Amino acid sequence: MDETQNALRFAKILVDSGVNTSGNNKTTFHAELEKLARDEKLQGESVQQAYVRIATTTDHGRLLFKAVSLAPAPAPSVDPPIRKAAPEPAGEASIQLNELARVAAAKTGLTFAKAYVELLTSPEHAELASRVRAEELKKSATAFA
Repeated sequence: MDETQNALRFAKILVDSGVNTSGNNKTTFHAELEKLARDEKLQGESVQQAYVRIATTTDHGRLLFKAVSLAPAPAPSVDPPIRKAAPEPAGEASIQLNELARVAAAKTGLTFAKAYVELLTSPEHAELASRVRAEELKKSATAFA
């Protein structure tokens, strides 16, 4: 029995009983309906137009479309999001600028990144910003050495 026949059989069970015994989700039935649309597309018809035509005019299409509406959504990914580690400060000036940015962010309600950029580009902190850039340049140069 091919995949389409299996999907149709499970769609019929789902539509008739309202119980998803196969464990299939919307994606499975949608993919089979899309496959039918690609296979039965008429000349000059887009896949999307064929999808609508088949879902509304054929028994198999109506069954699969009904199954798409009744089946559960796919389960969310179980992989935890990957958090990027904060980069290590390049030196004393970077540590000082990070601390100033944390304080400014807390006082003003800005994000840390926004406060950091404002401090890095402000005329009052030009000397500190220059030292930070020098530290970062030195650190990146040693990383490629």
